[in-house]
Amino acid sequence: YAPRGIIALVTPWNMPFLIPFGDMVPALLAGNAVLLKPSEWTTKTALYLADRMRASGLFPEGLLQVCVGDGSVGAEVLKHADMVLFTGSGATGRKVAVAAAERLIPCVLELGGKHSMVVAPDAPLERAAKAAVWGRFANSGQICVGVERCLVHEDVYPAFCAKLEAEVKVLRPGPAGSYEQDLGRLIFPGQFAVVERHLADARAKGARVVGGEPDAARSTFSPALVFDATPEMLLMQEETFGPVLAVMPVHRVDEALVIANAGRHGLAASVWTRDLEKGAEWASLLECGLVSVNDVLIHYAACSLPFGGMKDSGLGRRHGDQGLRMFCQEQSLVIHEWPLDTPDLWWFPYGRLKSRALAILARLG
Repeated sequence: YAPRGIIALVTPWNMPFLIPFGDMVPALLAGNAVLLKPSEWTTKTALYLADRMRASGLFPEGLLQVCVGDGSVGAEVLKHADMVLFTGSGATGRKVAVAAAERLIPCVLELGGKHSMVVAPDAPLERAAKAAVWGRFANSGQICVGVERCLVHEDVYPAFCAKLEAEVKVLRPGPAGSYEQDLGRLIFPGQFAVVERHLADARAKGARVVGGEPDAARSTFSPALVFDATPEMLLMQEETFGPVLAVMPVHRVDEALVIANAGRHGLAASVWTRDLEKGAEWASLLECGLVSVNDVLIHYAACSLPFGGMKDSGLGRRHGDQGLRMFCQEQSLVIHEWPLDTPDLWWFPYGRLKSRALAILARLG
């Protein structure tokens, strides 16, 4: 294994410390240099992270550099990279893939998700409700693997909805940096409009919305539960990426699996049931790179497991053994030790006797 050279990390605004840190460490450990291009909305965090990494003294000076600016800076960074890892929108991810293909360099893309939480009739409802609320409203819903929609068996739908409402009532908005805070602001201004549009569409199509009051001055929404959601609603199809949880009743678990697989995203999903064997079987039917039974948001912390999505959620895998080896060029090496003074049997010249001998060896082999 040999280092690839220069690794470009193009990272988003929603996890400006965790995402670049999780990629730069294995890239540097593999012997590469790293060019970090953060979102222009989180430049200070990237500069602070790079400063702390340099201060650690664990890597040679100059191997980690930060390139700040808008998308034009990112495009320039790609011209000098030997590999690129991009986390962000699908539209920009496709542009990155084209740029990488033109230079024949590998790229790993993580392009968002639409986590479907499938709740079976025998699900542990108390844990499931708490997980749904944490899995949706952590980081104010700005997590790519966060729960976006709950597909709940009709037998337990009323009880599950009641538990969700009870859990959401105790969430605490607060000022940035407060230890008493559960919910914060939307980081990217454009995301405020997306949340508004999804909630308005859901209300217009007959959903019952609890919460979701906007505060444009603070760029916040109160946590929103959208009950009786239907597949044609925008928040059931597109990534909302905000503090909004859609909840839909289903007649059967297999119906929930069909709905979950019908979308274009395939990053994360979860199945909730007390029958772990059945849960693993249902999980295997979900077209997602990251699936859990009776848990959410756990894959990023399970660093030994590969992390990545299917379909429109991206290409490649991070983390685990694969996440370290991908930063290396692999070289296959064969050494002929003995004999060194005679040609191999299958080399020139050919003849009838050699052909028969090779045929016999082939049959024996």
